[in-house]
Amino acid sequence: MNHILTILTLLLLVPVAALHAADGPVLRKEYQERQRRVDQWYAPARFGLFYTWGMLTGSKGSSRGSENPLRYDTVAAFEAAAQDPDAIAANMVSTVKKIGARYLIFTVFHSCGRYFVTYPSDVSGYRCKATKDYFGALVNRCHQEGVPLILYMGADNYHAFIKDGPFMTEEMRDQKNVFAAVKQMINELIDRHGEKISGFWFDGQYQDDLGELIHARLPKGIVIHNNEVTLSSSHVDFGSTEFLCGRPDPEYSRPSGLLKPPLQGSAILPKRDFNEDIPQAGGWWYQGLDEKSYGSLPYVKDPTYLVKQMVSSLGQRRQWNFALGIGPMIDGKLPSCFDPMIANMGWFLAWAGESIYDTMGGEGSALNPGWWNNGAYGSITVSRKDPHILYIHVTTPPSKGWLQVQNNGYQVASVVDLRSGKPVDFGDSGLLTVRNEDWKDVTGFGAKVFKVTLVASNNENRAKGRSRKP
Repeated sequence: MNHILTILTLLLLVPVAALHAADGPVLRKEYQERQRRVDQWYAPARFGLFYTWGMLTGSKGSSRGSENPLRYDTVAAFEAAAQDPDAIAANMVSTVKKIGARYLIFTVFHSCGRYFVTYPSDVSGYRCKATKDYFGALVNRCHQEGVPLILYMGADNYHAFIKDGPFMTEEMRDQKNVFAAVKQMINELIDRHGEKISGFWFDGQYQDDLGELIHARLPKGIVIHNNEVTLSSSHVDFGSTEFLCGRPDPEYSRPSGLLKPPLQGSAILPKRDFNEDIPQAGGWWYQGLDEKSYGSLPYVKDPTYLVKQMVSSLGQRRQWNFALGIGPMIDGKLPSCFDPMIANMGWFLAWAGESIYDTMGGEGSALNPGWWNNGAYGSITVSRKDPHILYIHVTTPPSKGWLQVQNNGYQVASVVDLRSGKPVDFGDSGLLTVRNEDWKDVTGFGAKVFKVTLVASNNENRAKGRSRKP
């Protein structure tokens, strides 16, 4: 019996990637392959930015609907405004670095942007193509700065033949031809840039030979399909959560707004693994509004809001990533009203990065994320390298008294204030009681973070002892 309990304890402690060990449950082959791919860089990265940019950039109201007027109605007009691809790319990547994101998702083309291709492509079917290589400048800048770049594209013709179109050639009315063109473009981009490309994101239509092609040509490449809930394809690595089905509570915790199946007619609940949350800050596209118009956004009203939102998405489930959708201006910069938010996230990750990068969410771990005592709310992350190390992210502090977090039967060795590095007094008896009443980090950064170290089991200690013998 003791042996069985030890195995169960270890299974709860280890990340899900380790569950296919010899003594654990047998996972499906495609699950193991998916885990192997995402483990290489994507799952440890955890936090990215999602840029939507093109001929619709600067069009008022562009975040809603598919037929909003283009800001630039010709490629020539667009390129006259976006004159320097290298400078634009530098501005885009600079924001990624400042905010502490570990990857960038960028639209090679977008259906709402009339399928404008952001580089000089030889693939037929698309009527609007840049003569300047905006994408090439960005992929090179990302490579130079060590920022993985994922390419967004929609393999569809949904908005191609609208009243101000057509934006595709006539043969692209056939979806088979659209898929063929997208495959050509994937090959063209990989031929030009190789492993400087870190993955592809598909919105809307998808067929499995797209992902199969990418995985064959880019062994480290990640394939994401937007709003994917089943992951039935072995060549889709991650799905995403774009739309909520309920009202989040607290407002910043998007996982709490997923209370029922996310798609009409679906019986699949939101996934605990292989999912990326993609909220948008003021619309996917920059809308050319006066910056005062952004004042009602929570990201602008409260520069700490993004930290609260990110740690909630990363810490309530298991293997989620988080990518904020935000539209750059034509010069690649973000509106200055977002500067406090960007700066605050950068400051937070400068000291709390170990609790975000290379972690997994706390669902099923030694400590329970969610609602705690006296109105407190927070999230749990677990180190992927050492499952004995967990992090408590308090985003709403208790209204009075100490913090209490349900302990699922594990013995706690120490609790440390992550920012200061100082030990924190705690009690450990069914509930982990953290005797702290200083919540200034919640006000100042968006989260108070405690580093919790669990006691290793006797079996683990004996194994370590054996490993040290000559």
